[in-house]
Amino acid sequence: MLNTRKLPDFLTVVLTFVGLTFAVKKVMNAGLILLFIRSVWHLIKHPREILSEKKLLGPALLLTLPVVLTLLFAAIQGSFRVDKFDESFRYFLAAPCLFYLFSTMQARHENCLIHVFGFSWLVILLTGLLLPGWAEDRFDTKFVDVNTLGMAACIGTFLSAYKTIRSQQWQHRLFWLLCLASSGFVLVAAGSRSSWLAAAVCLAIGVWCMPQTKLARLKILLAASLAVGLVFTVSEKPRQRVTEMINGLAQWSSNQEDDRSSPGVRLDLYKGGLHLIAAQPLIGYTLEEEQAAVRGERQLQLELRERVSYHWLGSGVHSQYIDRGINQGMAGLLMSLCLFWIPALSAIWMISSKLRSEEDHSLLVLCAVGLLGFGIHGFFHNIGLKFLCSFHAMLIALYYVKARSADFAGHSSQ
Repeated sequence: MLNTRKLPDFLTVVLTFVGLTFAVKKVMNAGLILLFIRSVWHLIKHPREILSEKKLLGPALLLTLPVVLTLLFAAIQGSFRVDKFDESFRYFLAAPCLFYLFSTMQARHENCLIHVFGFSWLVILLTGLLLPGWAEDRFDTKFVDVNTLGMAACIGTFLSAYKTIRSQQWQHRLFWLLCLASSGFVLVAAGSRSSWLAAAVCLAIGVWCMPQTKLARLKILLAASLAVGLVFTVSEKPRQRVTEMINGLAQWSSNQEDDRSSPGVRLDLYKGGLHLIAAQPLIGYTLEEEQAAVRGERQLQLELRERVSYHWLGSGVHSQYIDRGINQGMAGLLMSLCLFWIPALSAIWMISSKLRSEEDHSLLVLCAVGLLGFGIHGFFHNIGLKFLCSFHAMLIALYYVKARSADFAGHSSQ
């Protein structure tokens, strides 16, 4: 067991997850590399921990699977995709971190991580409001895009709400109420509809998992509904974003040729992507083959509109799962679904029982909301195009470490 009083352990655990979460855009997350190096050094000094913690081997293999599949398909297709390797390699970096975090994480680490993550929303809100030119109209900056911000704000909102409900002292409750207001404001201001959908699903699951009576649950749903109604009444942006989505879906369903809406373009992208997967489900497509099909140089009957082709060539099909299916066939599609949804469903199952206890499960709440949110986010965005995959990899590692620690503590108490 490492001496967790050492400053490097403390900084590595806390700052890797929080300190660089909003400070990197489209580049390798330096914090994850730092944690990887620290973890490898720890495992070199304590090699028996890999064999002794056999329940962590499964999650470690899950995190390693993307890079193995990427290298395998590079050999099969005879084409190496740097972007796909970059994405997969970030998950690989998180694999040895499981064993290191299990040895170093203690309650004070978790407590500091939770409070720094909550406090970060006060900083983000104040810098966006008080520094001229720092943030755009959707609170995105040169350091973070709106989808990343919206996903993180969704996590911050539910974590702050959970801590507000649990806080006994008024000072703590006031702090978390300010964090809740700040993260909720940023969640709305970011205008990420996939993050709003994730928030709605998390709210439904959270209310179902809570130990309150049916009347108390109805009160929570009523309060949430009133809050949403107030937001739509006061702020024009949510109304505009939702109206755009409804109108876009209506235009797409009526097959209007001049449909330039974001929902219409995305649905055409998904349709075309699934068509590509169905045409070549075993080995997928190289980048050159995919681009040739989008340009109409291969007879696959995609029938893409010019605007759809432009978006596809620029940023892919806007879906993590379909994108993997195009590049790596059904194996890539299934791998991506497993990577996102096995941890998410496991976290939901665990939190559904833990929320009924009197103990503080803040880190589990953070991980469960984040993993579920990423699973939903993956349907509408390509996680690999952003540094989001580093954040997702870190969430997977933190969740399984916390789950294993809870299991370990349960056996020790028996």
